[in-house]
Amino acid sequence: MRCLSVCLCGGEPLMRENIVDIIKVIKKKTGTVHMVSNGSLVTEEKLGLCTDAGLNLIQFSLDGANEWQHDVFRRHPGAFEKVINAIKIAKKLGLKVAISFIPNKLNYKSYRSFIDLCLSLDIEDVRTMPLIPMGRGSQIYDLVLSGEEELEFRQSVEWAKVYLRGTSTMVSHGDPIDHLYRMPTNVDLNFSTYQVEVKSNGKLGLTTYLPIYIGDLHKHSLKEYWDSGLDKIWGHPKIIPYLNKIRTIYDFDKFEPRPFSGDSIEFDLIDNKEE
Repeated sequence: MRCLSVCLCGGEPLMRENIVDIIKVIKKKTGTVHMVSNGSLVTEEKLGLCTDAGLNLIQFSLDGANEWQHDVFRRHPGAFEKVINAIKIAKKLGLKVAISFIPNKLNYKSYRSFIDLCLSLDIEDVRTMPLIPMGRGSQIYDLVLSGEEELEFRQSVEWAKVYLRGTSTMVSHGDPIDHLYRMPTNVDLNFSTYQVEVKSNGKLGLTTYLPIYIGDLHKHSLKEYWDSGLDKIWGHPKIIPYLNKIRTIYDFDKFEPRPFSGDSIEFDLIDNKEE
């Protein structure tokens, strides 16, 4: 097994005092290092140190074509100005920049203006996915797109793909449910797991969206877990019943224990192998 790309995400990576050291260690073992940030703590000095350490790409959350759309959705006045400034710093440092855009009732009709904003900022990658009503999202159910609104937004994404031909900017729309269906099928086709999630506390997570942990790197190495079934974890008999509970984005917030509540389902592929 060889890991080609590592993404530092969850919370705000730049809050960690040792983030530069972490990037240096990861860079020695992998081809690329990516980071996910809301942009609030970015300074040219701090991000410059990360770039010098080996950071290749940074993804920012930008949820609107203007200050009102982004700040109201994020519930943080001034957040739009901070993330735009962070993007400009990243581009100045020569980093590739990706944008995460969550379509909602505040912004979905302004997607074309949003694309023009991304073009003006020289963004390489615009990534969208549905607003999932779980965690903080469970407090803003009223902003989730209806079926008709989702269809209208998807049409705007298709328009953007044509509009951006010949530019260095690409767009994509992700489906948070897709991998929960696809990965078990991959196991049936004898494909190995292609992604591993490691939390900052060393826990091995199954997926960002579900509080399921199947190992702890403080106890065993990643290779030991891989050789003990991590390569085929999506076909594990303990995992499948949990995956079957998720059929729509609304099922995430009904999952027990609730995602991002602090509670979790844990079994260790090595220590609990016989259970």
